[in-house]
Amino acid sequence: MKKTLIVGLLAFAWVTGAAQSSGPKKVSGRYKPANAGDTIAQLMLAGGASKVKSNYIDSLQQLIDSGKDDTLQVRRLLDLGFYYLYVFSKPDSALAYTKRALRMSLDINYPLGEAVSDDILGRILIQLGDYVGALKAGYKALDLCQRLNDSSAIALALFCIGENYRDQGDYGEALIYEFRCVTLLHALPDNGKVHLGSSNWSKNQFFGVVYDGISICYLRTNPDSALFYALISHNADGPWSLLVLGSAYAAKGQNDSALYYFRRGLRFSNPANKDVADNYVSLAKVFQLIQLDDSSIYYAKKGLELSESIPYEPGIYRASGLLADLYETIDPLKSIEYHKLNRITNDSLFNQQKTRDAQSFAFNEQMHQQELQHALEQSQLKFRSRLNIYLLLGGLLILAIVAGGLWRRNVYKKKSISLLERQKLEIQSALAQLKSTQAQLIQSEKMASLGELTAGIAHEIQ
Repeated sequence: MKKTLIVGLLAFAWVTGAAQSSGPKKVSGRYKPANAGDTIAQLMLAGGASKVKSNYIDSLQQLIDSGKDDTLQVRRLLDLGFYYLYVFSKPDSALAYTKRALRMSLDINYPLGEAVSDDILGRILIQLGDYVGALKAGYKALDLCQRLNDSSAIALALFCIGENYRDQGDYGEALIYEFRCVTLLHALPDNGKVHLGSSNWSKNQFFGVVYDGISICYLRTNPDSALFYALISHNADGPWSLLVLGSAYAAKGQNDSALYYFRRGLRFSNPANKDVADNYVSLAKVFQLIQLDDSSIYYAKKGLELSESIPYEPGIYRASGLLADLYETIDPLKSIEYHKLNRITNDSLFNQQKTRDAQSFAFNEQMHQQELQHALEQSQLKFRSRLNIYLLLGGLLILAIVAGGLWRRNVYKKKSISLLERQKLEIQSALAQLKSTQAQLIQSEKMASLGELTAGIAHEIQ
């Protein structure tokens, strides 16, 4: 199983007092955050437990024992779950703290805490080989994050589901979810943050984690793409990133480069790390390819020993299978022993019932997701239809108001015209009367003047 470091994003979100990176440092063609190890997430990328302050776990446990049930307490529990899963490789302890965080989130009605708990729970179950349980937890986390409409949280949940499919060998399905995650990341601004809680990662840091996962999916089918995505990753120089890069070079047949990066993946102060175990087994495979069987057996045994001490079943499965092949001609009895261990581990990880259950659940969940998508599309369609109806009604109302205004204006105009016509007639009538009176006055004056003239003439005649 190839463990992804994306869980560091989740744990990082719940760490208080996170240090800020002062810029990237280039290391042999790779990039890592400055001050790596100052935060829990960067510590996980670097792969060393010695950088953890010795009293941190104890003080965190004391705070949990004395604290009350609230959102901060949930974060503390998830922080411990992260430590035990990815720093100390104790999935059982991680499971206990994560389940406690989940129960507390439900009790205090804290949806984001519930989503993060389910996401980390899915990663723990992947490590334990319970792929059906991991899928259930992953899809539940995705559903909660979609309800919260948190793009960064949705991206994390998508990547967790992709990790599950990748560990089962279903690389095509894994790529679907990982590229959906990439699409969400591209939608963030260049200075965007992938965050949960009080802390966050840069967009490029999360891109690096996703690209590592995509690189793993392309190892068998497209080595060029596998190497491309491994090289553009921006993760820290930890055992996981070195494992991915070494695997990509091995897929390309560049064994010297592969050996170089696998060896670098062993140089960490916390050897009890699943990625270190995978680096041992990967080294052994390369030595087998170049026919250095003694070196191959040595590193395969180291990987098996470390995997059994964790315990880490996928590592046991790969190491025992490799040792069975190596001892087949050297020591058939040992080969049979390793074959037996390999078969037992295979049955534990990939028995037919588990596979059928995982496939059945995955199919049902995909149908459920399709139904949810269809319901969302129908809801959006109904919303758009209602919006169009409301817009049409609004337009009709505005049109009616305008028409009413125009009608009132027309009525007022007609009344005004009628009033003006009436006033015009009245004025014309008054003018006619005035002219008639004027004519009468003129006639009267003429008659009076004529009378006076006639009187004057008569007087003169007399």
